[in-house]
Amino acid sequence: MKKFFFILFILSVVAYFSPLSNDKYLDAIFPHFAIFSLALSFLYAKNFKLTIGKLGIPGNLNKNIKYAIAGFFAIILVLIVLTGVFKTLKINDHERVPLLVKQFPLYLLVFAILFAPISEELFFRGVLTKHFGIYLSSALFGLAHFTYGSTAQVIATFVIGLLLTYVYKKTKSILPSILIHITYNAMSILFIKLVL
Repeated sequence: MKKFFFILFILSVVAYFSPLSNDKYLDAIFPHFAIFSLALSFLYAKNFKLTIGKLGIPGNLNKNIKYAIAGFFAIILVLIVLTGVFKTLKINDHERVPLLVKQFPLYLLVFAILFAPISEELFFRGVLTKHFGIYLSSALFGLAHFTYGSTAQVIATFVIGLLLTYVYKKTKSILPSILIHITYNAMSILFIKLVL
């Protein structure tokens, strides 16, 4: 199975670099398939049940739910603080993110809510944190979001990565980080689409 996931990784990379579609947003999906399959090529353990257990799923559900809720609200609080810091430092390029998100087609928004958090958590928390530590994996997580063209987004995503990694380490489960990430992406997209 590890070889299968590695082959999927290679195919995702090839698909990203080949002109498969005239849809510019489709290119945003291939990197997620690449990191998802690469993560599973590292994380897969003999069978699906062992792999899920290795990821701490479901783990202690009561603890996982508490950390997911607390982690989500911690992210909101940290983002409020960062907004003040960005204003003080005159880092005001964060408005680029809503402008881009408003242009995204529905399928990409659904993808960003349902699949992207899973692929990113498996890769950045499940694989990179183990091999490169909390700070480097969070820094790479932040840099991966530079495609929005916003320094504020990279810094905020780095801090969010630190919080998600803290939750992952404390619970020994990838589940709360995935739940926080899905909830955060859903709330952000809804806010951008309905309020801004």
